[in-house]
Amino acid sequence: MLPLMRVPLSADETALLIEADAGHAKAQGELAAVFHRLGEMKTAVYWWQLAAAQGDADAMQWLGRCHAAGEGVEQDERLALMWISKAAAAGHAIAAAQLDGLLHRAGPK
Repeated sequence: MLPLMRVPLSADETALLIEADAGHAKAQGELAAVFHRLGEMKTAVYWWQLAAAQGDADAMQWLGRCHAAGEGVEQDERLALMWISKAAAAGHAIAAAQLDGLLHRAGPK
């Protein structure tokens, strides 16, 4: 369920919301970034989840960051690693670097 929005949106952001609501992954990811900048993390995570479900690598990377930091969701290193791994596998360069750092930090067990 979409979290309640507590912030006013500009005309451009409202148009983006309409596109995102119609299921366009790129618009969903861009709208998530708008809410992230506004500090509405739960709403940002909602839209990144929808975009990631459609294979958007940027959204996957952002979800990984959110799970790693506990922003908008409960902190969960396993989910962080999963989303960052998926983004890296999809060719996301930042996620690939993050994954390398996460795996290096974890070290052999």
